[in-house]
Amino acid sequence: MRRRQVHPQARSANLRHVRQFNVLLALIIVGVLISLYTPYFLTTNDPMGVFREFPLTAIVSICMVIITGGIDLPEGSAMGLASLVTALCFDAGVSTCGNIAACLGGGVMFGFVNGALITVIGFRPSSQP
Repeated sequence: MRRRQVHPQARSANLRHVRQFNVLLALIIVGVLISLYTPYFLTTNDPMGVFREFPLTAIVSICMVIITGGIDLPEGSAMGLASLVTALCFDAGVSTCGNIAACLGGGVMFGFVNGALITVIGFRPSSQP
């Protein structure tokens, strides 16, 4: 009896589907575990928070694609760092002007380090067409 030969492209396509299924399965498991351990997950406030934050992230992402011609994923990290600096400054009682300056400074420093990694060391931006 002859064994059927599997084409290498078909094998890689099957592997890709298995990986995608594993990611989906892991996402479902994490969602179930989080919903069991916290009463705030999957409530009406959860999607509303996403809807409030999405427009800002979308605008920044679209502007980055228009300006650079590609997708640079650290922009979300820079926004997160600026938000963290803002929250820490508010918590420490820094004035509004000082808070704005600290937030902008944190974003500028993150951008400087990111730009230096790309230009000096030669890291590739996340995605270029």
